[in-house]
Amino acid sequence: MQKNTEMTLSEYGRLSEDLMKKLTSNDLFYNGIWWANVLKRVLRKENPFDVRLWDTWKKIYYGGEEANPNILKKSCREKSIALNDFSRYVLKSLVTSEKKSSVDLLVVPIKMLGFEKSVTISEINQRILELGFHLLTSEIVFNLFTQIENESEYINIAMEPVTLPDGQSFCFAIYKSLITSKAENILPISYNIVFIKRWNKK
Repeated sequence: MQKNTEMTLSEYGRLSEDLMKKLTSNDLFYNGIWWANVLKRVLRKENPFDVRLWDTWKKIYYGGEEANPNILKKSCREKSIALNDFSRYVLKSLVTSEKKSSVDLLVVPIKMLGFEKSVTISEINQRILELGFHLLTSEIVFNLFTQIENESEYINIAMEPVTLPDGQSFCFAIYKSLITSKAENILPISYNIVFIKRWNKK
């Protein structure tokens, strides 16, 4: 018996309504522009789940006289953000780039990197590098933090863990403030992770 593949009017209506909600979304990560680009990839018969085809989420500037450690610290104060001990430890010895440059960032659900179960940041980092992308440096983390407004989304950051003198290792994450998590923590695949799509070095 041949299966009926035609959509009913009610199914078409629900699909259209869902599509319009996505195309008008103001979500921090997956807003209307992001969904419009997904639709374009589908129409071009490209794989919409291939993160190598995804569009840039944010362009972040770093380096130069306007983004030295003192300026970054001032920006944190202006945002009324109290840095924790780990953040202050990194910022105290942070070496910033002499020339102003930028990076294009991607943010994706961890599962889109091909994982089927919870993973460590080390496993995520390895997959990101295998795909031809790059990890954030501490300098770019602080510039990302001072250049975005985030009140609701938890953003995990793909970076080499920072190791303290006592042997503890941690990575940064962003949720209203710049926070830290242990490097050995297991991350659910539903979590979002941000990494560098492209360096724009001058």
